[in-house]
Amino acid sequence: MAQALGGVHRAGIVHRDVKPENLVLAPRGPVLIDFDLATRAASQARASLTRLTQSGAGLGSLAYLPPEQLRQARDADARADVYGLGATLLHALTGRAPFAQVAPEDFLAALEQGPAALEPGAYPPGVSAVLARATAPDPAARFADGAALARALEATRGWTQTPAQWSWSPAEAPSGPPAAEVLDALRAHPGHLRVELGGLGDLDGREAAGLIEALRALSEVARPPVILVDAPQATAHVLYKVGLAPRFALDGVQSDQAYPG
Repeated sequence: MAQALGGVHRAGIVHRDVKPENLVLAPRGPVLIDFDLATRAASQARASLTRLTQSGAGLGSLAYLPPEQLRQARDADARADVYGLGATLLHALTGRAPFAQVAPEDFLAALEQGPAALEPGAYPPGVSAVLARATAPDPAARFADGAALARALEATRGWTQTPAQWSWSPAEAPSGPPAAEVLDALRAHPGHLRVELGGLGDLDGREAAGLIEALRALSEVARPPVILVDAPQATAHVLYKVGLAPRFALDGVQSDQAYPG
């Protein structure tokens, strides 16, 4: 959905009413509907600004509305839609709308503080931080648009957690270090880290370099030992050659060589 919202933003459109009722789960994926409140982005020439709504009053459902849109709807930009999607995802993960526990007379003050964050340790690393950033009260602190939010969410894929251990099963070789939100989550909630590499296969030079960058970064923040599971022989050998092997326990490596550490 964040990728679709990114496409809307690339077209210079601000939806201004992203909420659960306007997301339809279709067979080919989620669809964003109801552009009745949509507007051209503020970066477009004011002279050619086309609005489907003329009023500058606050619009949309309050639980998914960023503070700046409530103050002045005409000033909302792509970051307002990022807030709406972030609030919708918070609702999906917790089962209740943001501010559901807030009394009506306290709503405006709560809106300026932002929705309650997810419990960080209950979700894959980075998810809580990504959604906290998406729903920050200050637009400058949010992701710039839907595409940026999509990239941040993509970086949290493949992660699971038990009380004592994080697990990461990348479906493809990383291009570099994990997202800052992921590293921050591992620092805040340290645990043993199990990295399952069996799905990668043998890597070419560029892919191996990206994996090495990712593992170096993880080894700095995760509680040792970091366990590499089912690492292809060539990958394990590369880790040994670049001096990373002593930081990891290698398990399931299909090799007749022993690697120190």
